[in-house]
Amino acid sequence: MITKQTELLGIGNWYEKLVDGKTNFLDKVYDLLSDSHHASVVNNNEQHMSHNKKIILHVGGEDVRMRIPMLNILSSRNFNVGAIGCEDYEAFERTDIPYFNYTLHRWLTPFADEASKKELSKIFNNVEPDLIHLFDTKPGVLTPKVAKKSGVKCVVRTVTGMGYIFSSNSLIAQLLKPFYRLSQKRAIAYTDVVIFQNEDDKAYFEKYKLVPPEKSTLVRSSGLNVEAFLENKPSKKETLKIRTQLKVSETDVVVTMVARLVKDKGVLEFLETSKKLSQYSNIKFVLVGPLGSEGKQAIDKKTIEYYSQYVNYIGSVSNVVKVLAASDMFVLPTYYREGLPRILLEAGALGLPLITTDMPGCRDVVRDGWNGFLVPTRDSNALANAVKKLSDNKELREKMGAKNPIFIKNNFSLSQVSEAYMEIYNKLLNNL
Repeated sequence: MITKQTELLGIGNWYEKLVDGKTNFLDKVYDLLSDSHHASVVNNNEQHMSHNKKIILHVGGEDVRMRIPMLNILSSRNFNVGAIGCEDYEAFERTDIPYFNYTLHRWLTPFADEASKKELSKIFNNVEPDLIHLFDTKPGVLTPKVAKKSGVKCVVRTVTGMGYIFSSNSLIAQLLKPFYRLSQKRAIAYTDVVIFQNEDDKAYFEKYKLVPPEKSTLVRSSGLNVEAFLENKPSKKETLKIRTQLKVSETDVVVTMVARLVKDKGVLEFLETSKKLSQYSNIKFVLVGPLGSEGKQAIDKKTIEYYSQYVNYIGSVSNVVKVLAASDMFVLPTYYREGLPRILLEAGALGLPLITTDMPGCRDVVRDGWNGFLVPTRDSNALANAVKKLSDNKELREKMGAKNPIFIKNNFSLSQVSEAYMEIYNKLLNNL
């Protein structure tokens, strides 16, 4: 977090960036700059914003930077936009989007949660947004009541999946489900619109009367800017070079998985599949992603080392498109209740056939036998069979993969999602 005033202000003209119809908006945002707990990133690009724009803040957790493309679109469509999150300022420093930092703990931490609420309340009271849009499970539960009590008129929330409690078969997960439903219902009482990313989550919330039908709507995914994503796609020559770096030949079949290394992403099933198919020397497995740090869910280094003879684990990469472009198929054997996995959209946009589990969100992207295969969760045998089927049939891989770029663009594009969001925003704001 930046704490020095000079670092916060930069050399750009802060006031030219944030001119707003509310006479005290600038002063209140400026006040926040002096508080190290609520630092707003300001870059050096001058941008004059017109009067009478509504203020919209996107509120998330440790990956709120993923909202930057959407916020840029909203900014171009006559909104004043900003973001609130618990990650550092670096991604926002390169944008014209004000960013406010707060403290958020992933797990159940009552005392820390109260501190988070106070930080959020201070931001809302100072900035006075017209509308906030919440992402991620914990911000979605903590924030609505705080926002309404702080004078925020419109609260929108996207349910980005149902998380660990609905991914695990453990006793504690089962015991926590009633608590989950209660907390969701209380939060939604202070929420104006709840957006779901897949039909299954929407149906669950409606079945247990957690959300009134009039507040519930479906917007599939958070949207992928396909054109921008493909701008970084390597040339054929570069792709061959990447494959060489991955220690695979031009004729090998590269099976790639990208995920955090935690159990409920299906990493163990992927590793076990690589072992089951190790007798086929032309099938090469590549695993990409950071080591997990989530207790018993984390895949430890010893496990990775054990499977290293079957899988090439390359850690995290800054540009996943390059590894995907050098692959022949993409695998995500997750049993984590995500809203809609973005990585499936990215791999599909590159024309890869997809193998994933028959889970909410995943089955919204993959039509079994059409653009890939759906397999049961926690079933390395079924996964191995699907991988082997695609590995043996280049024509089938190409046929399935060729359907994905158009399918992804037509159903999950950022422009479609942004239009859906703006329709929701305008309907709420016009009723103020």
